[in-house]
Amino acid sequence: MKKVATLAVALGGLLGLASPAAAGVPTHNTTVTIDFVGDVYGGAFFGEVDSSKGKCFKNRPVKVKTTDAYGNTTVGVDQTNKQGEYSVIDESVASAQYRAIAKKLVFKKNNGTKKFICAKSVSGTISAP
Repeated sequence: MKKVATLAVALGGLLGLASPAAAGVPTHNTTVTIDFVGDVYGGAFFGEVDSSKGKCFKNRPVKVKTTDAYGNTTVGVDQTNKQGEYSVIDESVASAQYRAIAKKLVFKKNNGTKKFICAKSVSGTISAP
């Protein structure tokens, strides 16, 4: 029986399953939205990052990306304001699918241990223009 428990712990580590130490770090869900105003001659992508934890939406970097014939391209990056709002100006908008991404953030204590995590969020896709 002892060998089975040891094997289960070893397999859990190899498979990347959560350890008891990692389980105690709170993770805060995050959502990000995207919208567009403009035409083929230029416009702005804008949206909002939202979370129950203020540090997860204030000053959060957001990338606007497209998936088109040229691949997965970053259109621009902005940092949210205190309300979680961002905007990315694009001077020449190709007809494509666009999405916004707020990547995962890890906040640490002074001793280097994890304090809390803001989860990654990807908006739904929109067509523009």
